[in-house]
Amino acid sequence: MYLVEFPPGAQSPLHEHVVSCVGYVLEGSFESAFGDGPAKVTHAGESFVDLPHEPHRFRNASANQPLRFVIAGTFRKDDPLFRALPQ
Repeated sequence: MYLVEFPPGAQSPLHEHVVSCVGYVLEGSFESAFGDGPAKVTHAGESFVDLPHEPHRFRNASANQPLRFVIAGTFRKDDPLFRALPQ
């Protein structure tokens, strides 16, 4: 399980997870887009699923509030959380 924090407006690079992950937003709003699909916003108190090897990016949808979420998956010790992909 990982606790992830992003400052207001921050965005992740395009990446894919190496295993299936389930996440839960603790604070803020999580905007995600998979492949060329539309962006979806997940708010505090809601959960999301990231499938393995599905390229996506996410960003903190708020300009003034931090984003905090937890993510859990079937990680093994020293497994990376994700793998960055070329843009």
